[in-house]
Amino acid sequence: MPELQIHANITSHMTTTTLDIFDLLVDAGIDAKKAKPLAKEILSRAEAVETLATKSDILALRSDFSDFKADMYRALLVQTGAIVAILAALHAMFG
Repeated sequence: MPELQIHANITSHMTTTTLDIFDLLVDAGIDAKKAKPLAKEILSRAEAVETLATKSDILALRSDFSDFKADMYRALLVQTGAIVAILAALHAMFG
């Protein structure tokens, strides 16, 4: 019975998926105290789908950054043109 009590204490506050992973690790021969932090760190399929980026997510982000980069270059070009025009006007007035 003491082993059951230890197992109950170790597995408190774990999700069902984490418990499944924990049980698999313990069944594979990993000590329960070592299996608990491992089970908590392994993502379930649902957590992975919710959390991790897919290739299409990354490609979409890359496209967004390319568009942003092009917009920034256009803004810098307009800004540079405005500065040159102001400097030319100042030179014509005071130069």
